[in-house]
Amino acid sequence: MILNVCANDYANYSHDNARALRSIGLECLDVVIQKHIYNYDSQSNPLNKIGIAYYMKQAEVIQITHTNAALYNLAKEVNPNAKIIIYHTGTTYRKRPEHFNRLFSGEKIVTDQTEFMEQGDFKYIVSPVDYERAPLYREGLKKIAHYPSVATTKGTPKILEMLSKVKEPNSFKYSTTIVPHSKQIERLSQCDIYIELFKPEIDGNKYGCFGVTALEAASLGKIVITQNLFEDVYTNEYGYCPLSIANTEEEFINLVDGFLSISRRNFNQLQKDTHEIMKDNHSFESTGHKIANFIYES
Repeated sequence: MILNVCANDYANYSHDNARALRSIGLECLDVVIQKHIYNYDSQSNPLNKIGIAYYMKQAEVIQITHTNAALYNLAKEVNPNAKIIIYHTGTTYRKRPEHFNRLFSGEKIVTDQTEFMEQGDFKYIVSPVDYERAPLYREGLKKIAHYPSVATTKGTPKILEMLSKVKEPNSFKYSTTIVPHSKQIERLSQCDIYIELFKPEIDGNKYGCFGVTALEAASLGKIVITQNLFEDVYTNEYGYCPLSIANTEEEFINLVDGFLSISRRNFNQLQKDTHEIMKDNHSFESTGHKIANFIYES
């Protein structure tokens, strides 16, 4: 059995990782200490540490998500023979990479953050996404949207500043209100262009790496403008990137202006292509095989 475990499952990453493994026929249980605040329709089962220790003892493989040292130490204590996979997904690792590299030395490491790949011999795997294509753009102003989970993390002030410089007229919807995940998907479905991120660093640390919302919007067939300071990490693992990357203000404004000017026919084709690439590269099945190959490679 594979056990996926974390304290808080940011962006539902651990749960969707487990779903991907189950989609290819592997036995994978996923548990979490704290239920997700975004009320995902499907999420990991909440369990206390006693219950987690019980399942750790039975697991052949333990996947610990979001750089959790306490759960790692528990796994080593109750099941020293288990194969352990560590996932670095954000702030916890970003603040203390040297510390965690020492702590997890010798373990297999996965990350979904492109900027972390220069920190060690890590495997890059992003969250699976699989949505039906939303309606294509038809007429009138193309709808631009930005719905950040955390405005400071997504670079919202800079995004708003840059959007004030793009071509007029345009239609822009923006909200920092946190809504249930199903409502977030509904909001994404109603736009044509989704602006996800413009934040090259956080607290002096390299950042500028797109998140799950960018993948969700692209899976819906939306044109996504976001950031990725280490573009080759994605292309080396997955091939052509269906996201539109703007790492400078000039690139951002040119992309937005270009998409606002493009014909409906060409814009619709981009939407269709985006959805199809996401379906091919980031379905639960393709992601499940990628995870499994990494777990069981010699």
